[in-house]
Amino acid sequence: MANNSWVKLYRSLLAWEWYHDIVTRDLFIHCLLKVNYKKTTWKGVEIEEGSFITSYENLANELNFSVRNIRTALKHLKATNEITTQTTNKYTVINVVNWGLYQVKEFTSDMQDSNQGDNQPTCNRHATDMQVTTVKEVKTIKKEKNVINKEVIPMTDFENIASYWNELVKDTNISKVRVKFSETRKKHVKARIKETDLKTFYEMMNKVIKSDFLCGNKSLDWIANFSWCINPENYMKILEGNYENKKGTNKNGKSQTLEQEIEQRAKEVEKYLGVKEE
Repeated sequence: MANNSWVKLYRSLLAWEWYHDIVTRDLFIHCLLKVNYKKTTWKGVEIEEGSFITSYENLANELNFSVRNIRTALKHLKATNEITTQTTNKYTVINVVNWGLYQVKEFTSDMQDSNQGDNQPTCNRHATDMQVTTVKEVKTIKKEKNVINKEVIPMTDFENIASYWNELVKDTNISKVRVKFSETRKKHVKARIKETDLKTFYEMMNKVIKSDFLCGNKSLDWIANFSWCINPENYMKILEGNYENKKGTNKNGKSQTLEQEIEQRAKEVEKYLGVKEE
């Protein structure tokens, strides 16, 4: 990975649940800086974009934390789907999920070209490229981003959103979506992200597949789909936890699902009103 390329960090990171966990926060930022921006190989092993090869010991030495701290931080990042890992007896491959959100593609391309190009002195060439690239990057940001409350939020990451959704629902009854969104669907997704932020949009998708009701696990008569979930009213209900699996306690002290509790209460009301069961 080129040392003169750079990554983007959004101010929404301040609201991230691991932000105040120093080890987890530092490790995640370290991973963003370490991942490869293009496919490469290491000792015959192909490393994909957004991934890098390391070990717990290397990470501990690079960040000046203990191996135990690194192990715990990696569990945190995997639990919230920030990274995935593949471990062998020799090394660990870390992949940053949605790593493309943090990349500056045009800048990287320009820097690669400049490294292969002219004979200008390094300092002069770097200064010139920085001026040209900065102008291009500003134009790109204006086209692809919306500024909300002084926070830059990516608005055109539709393919990543679709791929993430399809990966989440692959083992559920919920249908997948086309990776190429229609203009209408793009409009709805943009609106939901504008109302909250991109991270919250991903949180919404995670809440959907954890809900038995939305996945149709209780009844296949109705199953949520992507379009239903991005409806403004439904979107907020999902985030507020209206469809989370809830458990109550019946008269015998045994746990019961929300649906069982509702059914039990309905029977009690019918009994009180004198309604006979058929």
